[in-house]
Amino acid sequence: MAALITDKNKYTKKLHGFFVNGFLNKFFYLFNKTDGNTLLDAGCGEGAILNYLNQRTKIPKECHGIDFNPQEIEMAKSNISFCHLQVASIYNLPFPDKSFDIVICTEVLEHLHHPEEALCELKRISAKYVILSVPREPLWRILNMVRFKYLSQFGNTPDHKNHWSKKHFQKFVKSKFDIIETSSPIPWTLVLCQVKNN
Repeated sequence: MAALITDKNKYTKKLHGFFVNGFLNKFFYLFNKTDGNTLLDAGCGEGAILNYLNQRTKIPKECHGIDFNPQEIEMAKSNISFCHLQVASIYNLPFPDKSFDIVICTEVLEHLHHPEEALCELKRISAKYVILSVPREPLWRILNMVRFKYLSQFGNTPDHKNHWSKKHFQKFVKSKFDIIETSSPIPWTLVLCQVKNN
């Protein structure tokens, strides 16, 4: 039994890694369609996305990251020391209008009580491009249930407050942005967009 559990854990980790690599490849593809001199990761966490980008491409020298969790920011200081980091709320970003040519916000909006307010802030501080990602429903919950996670909640990750299909997330994003391209790495929706002119 112990061997079976170990094998299952290895398989789960490999499968998880396969999905994450797919996400990162699609994210990198969309990021390469952007250009600019300033970059913000809104909800940078431990700095995984910016660290990934820094290892694979030349990112803007003026690079910023914010997160509401002080512990995450402390860890990010080690992972992305090239980036200006601070604790801040996505509902009240401490930057002037149109501060950043490229704004990244990945795996954040699904956790928020008021995602519309966050989207408004992202629009306010964006001068050009925005890359957003969220779990793609109902696929996210189905995959959780397949691996026997959160069964009592029908596969919903406990701190996910918002659930978007690809179609509904595009509709949500279009309220503030023009979508340039959408990608669907399993089990996420990734969107590259720009601020509406009107």
